[in-house]
Amino acid sequence: MDDAKRELVHAWLIKADNDLTTAREIGAITDGPLDTAIYHCQQAAEKAVKGFLAFHDHRLVRSHDVERLVELAEAYEPGFVRWEDAAITLTPYATAYRYIPANLPLWSRAVWNSTRLWSWQRAW
Repeated sequence: MDDAKRELVHAWLIKADNDLTTAREIGAITDGPLDTAIYHCQQAAEKAVKGFLAFHDHRLVRSHDVERLVELAEAYEPGFVRWEDAAITLTPYATAYRYIPANLPLWSRAVWNSTRLWSWQRAW
């Protein structure tokens, strides 16, 4: 892998890790803003998958659709199929909870889904 590609992939993964760390820290605050934490869960998953796609030289487009990104990743790694449910759950968090949310889903489920999508990087 050339240096430019390595830096690009690394940048996506650092941003993903920072988003997940932020989500966990906000989630640990008593009466913290869970809508913000959930947004960062979605962002962590999105950026982790984009890092994977960048590694495979896939042309990235501006999208917050984690479900679609996971489908694209499956072309390079069929094992991504096991993260489809997590991606379906996380995708709406990009926008749905940024503005006056009606009902927040369970916080632990959001972190769990985000962590599942991020876990491939640890094994990678």
